[in-house]
Amino acid sequence: MPKVLFKWLWERLQKKENIHALVKNLAKDGRYYWVITDFEVKTDDKEVIHSFFARRKYPPRSAIKTISDMYNKLLAIEKAQGVEVSEKYFIGFLEERNQTYDEFIEEICLFEKQRSLDLKDLQYHKRKGLFVRMFK
Repeated sequence: MPKVLFKWLWERLQKKENIHALVKNLAKDGRYYWVITDFEVKTDDKEVIHSFFARRKYPPRSAIKTISDMYNKLLAIEKAQGVEVSEKYFIGFLEERNQTYDEFIEEICLFEKQRSLDLKDLQYHKRKGLFVRMFK
């Protein structure tokens, strides 16, 4: 996992902003597995963070391929030039697409579902929060 992604993740959580992330986790047996994780910040009545809640789901294979290629590129940049340059590269990538990180993740994770829906159904499901319902 690129360090820049962990940096963004913790910055967002500390600002009390929820985030969707495609994460490569290390299992106890040493193998890796991919999950899409919806991180949610829990605060008390004074808006002080008291915990974080995460829902995980396996992402589509196409999303793993897309994000794996991107994360490998970011890791190579981090190794050669540091986290700051990696972050600038990824920000530029997202700006070219006119997307936030969350929108990029949502797009690549819903791609397979979108192919099976006609345009009318797709627009309806987007308005009704199909991505959020993936975690129910």
